[in-house]
Amino acid sequence: MLRRLPRRCHGEELRLFSGVREFIEWASERFILGIASWNLEEKVRPILEGFGLWDYFLFPKIEGHPNKVDMILRTIEELQSIGHEIGEVIYVDDRTLMSMKSF
Repeated sequence: MLRRLPRRCHGEELRLFSGVREFIEWASERFILGIASWNLEEKVRPILEGFGLWDYFLFPKIEGHPNKVDMILRTIEELQSIGHEIGEVIYVDDRTLMSMKSF
């Protein structure tokens, strides 16, 4: 099911791919979800809020630079500061350009 937003990007109506909401709901019951995005929060946050997805993510990092390793490390530090022990990190990206090395 696609949920419509009153927002447009490049003249196109934004739509959520089928299964995305269900996957995020499933994952949020099993993992702590975060965001490390090379974008601008003022563009991304309203879209995620419009789809009702923003609140699934803890300590989101949406910044105008490609250093996702730094964003992820800062998120891990923030999680540890509130008592979480981090044993593993699963990183998913939409670009092969952003490959990760072990922390």
